[in-house]
Amino acid sequence: TIVRKRLALARVSPVLLQMFRDDDMSFAQLSAFTVSDDHQRQVEVWSAMPSWNRDAFSIRRALTEELVAATDKRVQFIGG
Repeated sequence: TIVRKRLALARVSPVLLQMFRDDDMSFAQLSAFTVSDDHQRQVEVWSAMPSWNRDAFSIRRALTEELVAATDKRVQFIGG
């Protein structure tokens, strides 16, 4: 729901929230950071991305690229 999505914004780094307030990023970009609770990682991802590649999809992908799905063959092989 919309309320849950807005509440999720509390998980975003204060540094990034300020950038949003200063119009340095869009709401879609800001919302993409809610997939991670790690403020340091959020700021690292934003800083490492070139300005032309800072769309919401790319941000979410960068924040979740280290995660492996439970259905991944590697997990099944290990016995997860």
